[in-house]
Amino acid sequence: MTRLDLIQALMAGAGISEYQAAKALNDHDRDIARRALAAAERRDAFTQATLTGLLAAHDSSVPPEELVHRALQYVDILLKEIDK
Repeated sequence: MTRLDLIQALMAGAGISEYQAAKALNDHDRDIARRALAAAERRDAFTQATLTGLLAAHDSSVPPEELVHRALQYVDILLKEIDK
């Protein structure tokens, strides 16, 4: 389905003008992009804090790549619980 198809469907279903439908679709797209950026920034912040904690308690036998992998796993679990 193209953007034009979506605009036409909005116009037909909501009884609004082409301009209003296009504006609503653009506003929706911007909102999704803003939420995606906020989620990525939140994940980055939690990952930084988690990795800092793991590095502070670092066991030198654990490779750095493994620490990063663990930090990302912990953060994904944390965010899943927060978002319930």
